[in-house]
Amino acid sequence: MKRPAPEAIPEPQGPPKHPRIHPPVAIPAYPKPTRAVAGYVPAGSPVAKPNGPAPAAPGQAGTGTARPTSRAGAGAAQELEMYVVATIGDDGHEAAMKTLIGEYVEKGENHGRKVFQKVIPQGRSDIIDVLIYYWDGRDGDAFSGWWFGNKLGGSQVWAQCKDSGKIPPSTGWKIPWDGPVRDTLLVESKAAQMAKEAQAKLLDLTAEASALEESSKKVLEQAKLASQSGETAALADAEQELPPKVVALSELSRKVADAQRSFSGDMIKSFQQLGSQLRILQGSLNSEYTAIRSVRQKAESEEKQREQEEADTLLLEEILPEAISKTNDAEDEVEKAVITQEMIEACEEDLAMVKEAIAETESAAKAAQALVKEAKAVLTAKLAAAQRLGADSVRQKACDELGKLQEQLQIAQQKLEPLKTLRQDWDQKRRTKKTVAEVCVCAGLVEVSIAGGSESAGSVAAEGEVGMNNFKVGTPIGVRHGIAVRMANILGEASAALLVTGTAIGGGFLALPHAVAPAGFVPSVISMLGAWLFLLAQSYLAADLVIAAAASRRDSAAGSGTSQPGVAVSYNSLARDAFGMPGAACVGVLFLILALATLVSQLAKAGQMLSPALGVPHHVACAICAGSLSAFTLLVPGQVVAAVSAVLTIGFSAASAGLFAAGAPAADWSRLARADWLPCWRSMPTILQLFVYLEIVPSVCFALGFQRRRVRRALLSGSLLLLFIEVGWAALGLGLVPVTAANMLRSDPVEILLSSGGPVATMIFALAMCAISTTEGPACLCIASVFGTNLAVKTYLEDAFRGRNLVLFKVNVNSFFVDFVVCCC
Repeated sequence: MKRPAPEAIPEPQGPPKHPRIHPPVAIPAYPKPTRAVAGYVPAGSPVAKPNGPAPAAPGQAGTGTARPTSRAGAGAAQELEMYVVATIGDDGHEAAMKTLIGEYVEKGENHGRKVFQKVIPQGRSDIIDVLIYYWDGRDGDAFSGWWFGNKLGGSQVWAQCKDSGKIPPSTGWKIPWDGPVRDTLLVESKAAQMAKEAQAKLLDLTAEASALEESSKKVLEQAKLASQSGETAALADAEQELPPKVVALSELSRKVADAQRSFSGDMIKSFQQLGSQLRILQGSLNSEYTAIRSVRQKAESEEKQREQEEADTLLLEEILPEAISKTNDAEDEVEKAVITQEMIEACEEDLAMVKEAIAETESAAKAAQALVKEAKAVLTAKLAAAQRLGADSVRQKACDELGKLQEQLQIAQQKLEPLKTLRQDWDQKRRTKKTVAEVCVCAGLVEVSIAGGSESAGSVAAEGEVGMNNFKVGTPIGVRHGIAVRMANILGEASAALLVTGTAIGGGFLALPHAVAPAGFVPSVISMLGAWLFLLAQSYLAADLVIAAAASRRDSAAGSGTSQPGVAVSYNSLARDAFGMPGAACVGVLFLILALATLVSQLAKAGQMLSPALGVPHHVACAICAGSLSAFTLLVPGQVVAAVSAVLTIGFSAASAGLFAAGAPAADWSRLARADWLPCWRSMPTILQLFVYLEIVPSVCFALGFQRRRVRRALLSGSLLLLFIEVGWAALGLGLVPVTAANMLRSDPVEILLSSGGPVATMIFALAMCAISTTEGPACLCIASVFGTNLAVKTYLEDAFRGRNLVLFKVNVNSFFVDFVVCCC
């Protein structure tokens, strides 16, 4: 701004010459005569086109703002041109220079040249407007040229340059306008300045890259030589020298990338080429670094492996001699025992010498067995030590050598095994020879008898008797024994299968039609088949566990030299092995509660059916049934109870067959076509309960000698018979009684069959009593009981108390009274 003067400034006369006027602020400005601003077109004002209207007058068009805008030309947006004013000297602290220095943006035109306005940073109100504009010679030569002023043709100016070029000149500016030329002031296009800066930056980065590339190539060559030599020290040095170069290249690549983003135009390609060269070199260094590190690690690993192998070889030389010595001693002792055993065959006619040789052989076998056992222990310890060796090759060699020694000991053990039973084998051999001799003598006598008898036989009866005797004598004893054994096995499996069937079927069997009526026949059959498969698989699993426990007990008894023949294995053993004594006690309590619950339900059904027949109340009938059946299982010998159980099961099956035969003509089989799958789930608990026989599995295993195939055949046969009976009874019940609208039976088929009288009612009553009786046996928890749940409880108690009959008897008696009281209540 202009400081007010006491006198008006006179108009210039003759050649223009303006006196310097210092403004009151720190920014100098110089007056210039005010002239009309002709030809100035502010940014955003209409521009005259050829043959078009003239532009508006300056006072009418208005002036532009300090914000850079773009000019419209030929319908395409153009980028505004910018200039940068700077000083190349040390006079930047002067107020005039501070005013002029900065960036200028295109701001319209004046006298055929562009006008540029200083860019004022946002938020800076202490900076005044400065324009770079051109003034032609219309007001005289003194006013012609490029100016720095606060406005077009204004009275305050800071610099002038006598130049008529289309763009502001770079140098030759006079500060003040009528003073000397200030060579330090530089005005140039921002694009040109950025190009210079980019060129300079490119030169600096190229020089830095060249130096770094040269040093990196030297390091790279040294690294390759170290990699080829394979020396650990050289590889370590190269590995330490490469990372700094890689880091330097990364930093230089970052600088190149930053420069590439900072500049534009053709220089971008140069920066891209430089960056590509740096990346190639950096990739080579990284690859070589990775290779060197791999080679170094491999060399160090091989060196450690060699050291480990040397150390392990020394340990192996200490391990093998003792193992070889122990193995050889054991083999020698076994050979001595075998040689002693061969003496028996040489002197088998002399019984005294044979006994002495047997004694010596047994003594030698014991000594050999001790050495073999000791050698095995040594080999096991040595093998464990060999497994800890670090070198793979030495460890494998040690394992191979010790494995060969173990094979030698195994062969020696095989030679020693027959010697352990030498005395028993010898006695068996003697008995066999004696039996063969007796058989040969009897055969000769029989042949003589047959020859003489055929000549003197006088009657047909005598010939028949002689023929029968000859058949008995001539039939081998082994054949007759084999037939008997097979028949016994078949009967045993059949008895076990009937036990499975009788245990599962109880009084609840009669309620099966009522339970399956909502779903219908086909869905119920599918449900029963699924329940049968599930429980069969469950029984197979339980049988395998019981058999495995029995085998483990036999092995333990054999190892300790004791024997426990005839002791059963039950869920008590399984629970004790799996959960310990507390778990076995919990399982036992649950098992006995389940047995007692089953017992009470069966006695309740028995009392319900006996009450009308005996003419007594229901609880009295329950007490009579409980007392009689419990006393029977307590007092009658076990063989009789087993026979009665088999008869009851067979009677149940026969009654079932008779019932089916009698009821089939009266059934309406079309009722079986109805099916409703939704109620299937409600009938599953009842169906599962009717197929449960898991408690009898240990007893079946014990009865069949813990033979897996026989046990599985018995379980399969008994469960199949059970499935057939259940499916048949369901079909008959649904066929005899119609259903209601709610898919329920109108009445109980059992009541209908009982009320009909005649043979069908009799068979129903017999069927129910047989079913209940085959399940009632567990009521008394009696020792001799061999059927149903009682047999399962007996097996459990025998296993739990291990044959202590007094305690077992007390438990059974107490259980009898508990059962009796519960049923009466």
